[in-house]
Amino acid sequence: MAYNPDDEDYNGECFVLGSEGEIEEEDNSQVLWMMPDDVRPANWGYTQSLVESGIVVTDGVRQYLERTIWINYNYIRANYAAVPERDAFRIAFIRMLVVREGLADPTATAAGHNARYNLARFKANTLSHTAPTAAPAGSDQQWRSLVRKRFTNLVCITAFFFRVRGHHFQDGFEERYKAVWRKCLYDEDEPGLRWEYIARNSLHAIFPDDLDAYWAFSVAHSRCAGALIKRFDSAPAGIAGLSAIRRGVNDIAMILPRVPNLVPDAVEHLVALEGLVAGNRWAGSVNRRFYDAPQIRMDEGKLASLAAVIMAGLEQFAPNNPLGKSAALRRIAANAPITGAVVARLIQTAVSTPEAAEGLVKAISD
Repeated sequence: MAYNPDDEDYNGECFVLGSEGEIEEEDNSQVLWMMPDDVRPANWGYTQSLVESGIVVTDGVRQYLERTIWINYNYIRANYAAVPERDAFRIAFIRMLVVREGLADPTATAAGHNARYNLARFKANTLSHTAPTAAPAGSDQQWRSLVRKRFTNLVCITAFFFRVRGHHFQDGFEERYKAVWRKCLYDEDEPGLRWEYIARNSLHAIFPDDLDAYWAFSVAHSRCAGALIKRFDSAPAGIAGLSAIRRGVNDIAMILPRVPNLVPDAVEHLVALEGLVAGNRWAGSVNRRFYDAPQIRMDEGKLASLAAVIMAGLEQFAPNNPLGKSAALRRIAANAPITGAVVARLIQTAVSTPEAAEGLVKAISD
């Protein structure tokens, strides 16, 4: 058998960059295609409206955007037969909105965004960029108007999941997307397209740093839903346990201020880590490489006793609280099983009678 220099068995990389978080791969199903002769106006972007930018929607501009729709629609239909016609059009339409908002540019260098690939690319004239003779299913004006007005929230909810889950989309995300979308005060689970198609296939060409910058701009200018504004400072995947422990410490300290003093080394490590995180929004994230953010060495062994105390309190007084269901908090607390068991037993014994409960509160609060 002849040697093939392109064979990945011989020259492929023996690691997966981003095995913790987002895996960077050249997946053509995620590429946003544009015609080689299409040049986006230099001052086109989401920070200003077209009017403010001085851009007049001439026939040329309109054709430029329409070509983006049709080259993507035709590419999907030609290469991904499993994608229904309706969904192919809607993916292509959202990609056009990405271009219109200045969120994708084939001329940008991946290295300039701390990435390996730019998924916005020019496509040679080997694929049609003209509309089909019959309007595709799902291309109705009503849907286009709806998704255009919700585009900002589509991008911001994807940015949220990328931050807290470390991926645009994975198995099991669909229901979580639906739940957060409804918190944005919408009556439907999705805007006429599956979340997998939105996050993976429609918006993936946006560089991660641009995705976060767009979310930040939308929050600062009150352009996205309140539910997404509230979630802007959510802890990124990789240090979620840190945030969960801090919430637990603050809660316990409200009524039993001396409890954190029982584990001073853990509290000291917690405060030190928080200082590092305060200096960089993406410090410690599994996707920190996209933002040139520093690694954070979180010693879960040191934090275990504090996490165990928090879990003991939650299990005794608030077993149904969402904080107690935090996978990160439970994982860290599992490193100190004896501490957790002893504290739980102490609390259970101490609150078994009103007199004992009163004594516990006095002893720990004084």
